[in-house]
Formats: sequence, structure tokens, C-alpha cells
Amino acid sequence: MLTGLSDEQRAARRELVTAVARRQREVAEALGAAFAAMSAAPEPDGVLRELTSHAARVLRAERSWLLPPDGPAPPRPVTGAGGRGAPSAVAPDIPSAWSWLALPLSCRGTSLGVLVLCSPVRDAYQEAELV
Repeated sequence: MLTGLSDEQRAARRELVTAVARRQREVAEALGAAFAAMSAAPEPDGVLRELTSHAARVLRAERSWLLPPDGPAPPRPVTGAGGRGAPSAVAPDIPSAWSWLALPLSCRGTSLGVLVLCSPVRDAYQEAELV
């Protein structure tokens, strides 16, 4: 598989594989902590607060919002840049160069709201990763 590559290319490939493995381990550990915190929350609102907090850490969001279920929710996770296309309740608060991700939350067909995460990293959230 790595035949025909220069030593520099092989080293770069190993470095990339190591970085991906490290990130996967970090995410797995963070998800374990998130599940523990959510299961310890005594009330549904506490579970949603923990979910918001941990999702922001795992997905490296600088800002996060949990929008109530009374507004319009996207039918599936959506991403974007700046406030364009973001849920109207938070669109004015998203800087123009920032990325955002909106995740509809539901349980047994009942809307729990929309989790919105925002990052200063351009293209931080890709639609291909949400599938």
C-alpha cells in the first residue's frame, strides 16, 4: 500500500494516521464522560444541558445554544458559515467567518429543540461527516 512513496511521504502518512487515532481516542474518552454526566443528571433539562456542554467540547465549538422546541427545526443536521441559513434565533450572534452546525434533537418523535454549535474554524463542520 505504501510502496512507491518516498520516505517523506511515508512519514507524513504515519503522522496523519497517528493524529487521526489520537483524535478518535479523545472523542471516545469525551463521549464516555458525556454519557456518565448525562446519566447522572436527575431531570431531562439537566440531560440537555450536559449534552449541550459536552457536544461543544467534543466538536470543538466556541459557542453553543440549545434552542427550545417551539421554533422551526431543520429536518436533518445542517451546516453553514456566518449567520446565513442558521436558525433565526442565533443567526445574528454568529460571526460571518465562523462555521455552524444545527442538530435537531428528538425523542420518540417529540422535538426537544435544536442544538447549535459554532466554531471560528472555517468549514469546521462538514455535511459529509453528518451522514
